[in-house]
Amino acid sequence: NLKAFAKMHSVQRMTQQNKEWSQRVKSLEQENTELRNKLELMAQNAKQPKKKSGCMARLEEAQRQQQAAIRAQQQQQKKGKH
Repeated sequence: NLKAFAKMHSVQRMTQQNKEWSQRVKSLEQENTELRNKLELMAQNAKQPKKKSGCMARLEEAQRQQQAAIRAQQQQQKKGKH
């Protein structure tokens, strides 16, 4: 009788542990899925071009205009020499 009770108690304890482990596995799988989604979102965001601040955009435009002016001046000098 005592052995049967001990065996039943042991089975119940193992069943409870299995339920706890099963819940833990499900929790970890859900956490894993959430982290994968975050990583995917981060990868997509990294692919998008960064928006430049107004100051940097103006500076780059000024540099482009300056380079265009230098090229035009060089072309005029080449035409003048020939």
